[in-house]
Amino acid sequence: MPMNKDYKGTRSQPRALYLVALVSFGLAAFFCLDKQFSLHLTYDLSSPFRRKPPLQWRTRSEALSECARVKKPILYVLIQKGEPFAYRLESEGLSSPDVSAYINENFLPVRVEMPSGYSNEATERRLGEGFWGFTDQLGSRRQTGLFVVPYKLARARSDEISSSANLAELGRNRNSDFHNQVYGDGYEYVYGEEDYRYSGFRGSPVTRRAPYLNSYRDIPDLMRYLYLARSWHTLKPTRGDVKWLSHEVLKEPNQGDKPRLLVMVKDCGSASDSFRLSCLLNPDVRSLIESDYRPVFVEFHPYEPEKDKSIQYLKEQYDLRAEHDLPAVIKVDNEGRSNILRGSIYKDSLIDFLKSHEVQKTQSQ
Repeated sequence: MPMNKDYKGTRSQPRALYLVALVSFGLAAFFCLDKQFSLHLTYDLSSPFRRKPPLQWRTRSEALSECARVKKPILYVLIQKGEPFAYRLESEGLSSPDVSAYINENFLPVRVEMPSGYSNEATERRLGEGFWGFTDQLGSRRQTGLFVVPYKLARARSDEISSSANLAELGRNRNSDFHNQVYGDGYEYVYGEEDYRYSGFRGSPVTRRAPYLNSYRDIPDLMRYLYLARSWHTLKPTRGDVKWLSHEVLKEPNQGDKPRLLVMVKDCGSASDSFRLSCLLNPDVRSLIESDYRPVFVEFHPYEPEKDKSIQYLKEQYDLRAEHDLPAVIKVDNEGRSNILRGSIYKDSLIDFLKSHEVQKTQSQ
């Protein structure tokens, strides 16, 4: 059959298909290698197309020096490039005008690109000199999320940041059964949902964690987290229902037929918080303290030492210089003899200690 000038051979037609197949194979190989070796090239290449959050970013060093002066918590924005919701958190959540305005007003935001699969030392080395000690605050967290550190605990360790003995934060009804852990519609209730989105989880109240948002769902959910996280550690932790005497009595000789009882705790840290929640809220402990002793509550502030100038002598007087010596419960009789229970104090050991009126020796826990 003769060919005319408009005829095209079939041999030239598959070339476009070959080109499409080659490009598709190249893209597939690129994405596989990017994911397999955690190169994060896809995330970096998408940067020009991502909305940039209008946040007033600080370096960690700037935030640490500024937080005590302005009394604002530090908001660490952890970005793990390989995680699916890192892109949405930045381009949608943090880029929302309402979200960014709220963060700029109430927090000191610090962006942290977290390397994956590294030890604490290697992580800090990759993050740079300004992040030494940062992984001690994070604990085991490494994924994309938001992590709030109160200004007074800006340099504290993870266990001290995570602890809280405040009933308002825990969300517990004061009339509920403490041992059954019945919670009201308060702070901790929001952080104890079944899907473990937040760091709070059902279990012992003393194991509750500071607010850590480890996923991004939508803007209202993010705003709820920020609103609650803003007030973390801003309220005083519980002193129980004991009728404490004023510190002024420490300047006077002990009078009456009851020995004096000094209860000494820190304002943060898991040991003191556990003591507050398990002992000071217990009705049997309260009954023993109020019926048999003249109680005085003494609270130390390890990250605000200027508040402790007037009571620092008590640590030296009762040899409570070690970091693990608090909480401590001290019985002092009219002749100045004392008996001390210190360290990790539990309800049963405290009740036994209170029932015994011996004051001739020192007891350690």
